[in-house]
Amino acid sequence: MKEAIEITFPKLLTHLKIDWENVWDLFWKQNKISPRNLDWFPEIFLNYFTTCDAYPLWMKELARFEQRLDSHSWNHPALTLKTDLMLSDEAKVILGKFELITFSAPVSEIYDEENTNPELKENVLLWEKESGTHFRQMMDWEIEILMKLPEGVSVALESAPDDSEKVGEFFQWLGSSSLIQNVEN
Repeated sequence: MKEAIEITFPKLLTHLKIDWENVWDLFWKQNKISPRNLDWFPEIFLNYFTTCDAYPLWMKELARFEQRLDSHSWNHPALTLKTDLMLSDEAKVILGKFELITFSAPVSEIYDEENTNPELKENVLLWEKESGTHFRQMMDWEIEILMKLPEGVSVALESAPDDSEKVGEFFQWLGSSSLIQNVEN
């Protein structure tokens, strides 16, 4: 059971360092739960850890992020890259299944071990490709575009900033992400 937790929360354990053994011991003493499947055990640990007053919010949010990374593939099919689709201004873009989660800390940067301000909020997009679960930090305007793409590219672009380089980078990422599953003209 301990190994199931350690596999799910590798970055959290890195930040906890020697304190991990204390966290585990306290958790185990308070939660002698035997789930039907070890896949559910990390969520039991997450529920415990997020109520611990001894740890900062960013660690709790990192744990929540890692648990979502671990369980995301259970309900999200792997998306394949569609290379034969053509976008036009009138095109309505059909996206594959994804998950957009707001965190009260910059979890993707903490996960990637970047120096960051742990007080910043962050929106993270999770999606499943053939190569596994992927994530991307999303700006507010990127979320607006993504959500409006089913209405049409021209409608979605109304939410784009004036910076054509940023918009181009976003669409280049989107085209390579496997999220676009169909285009209706």
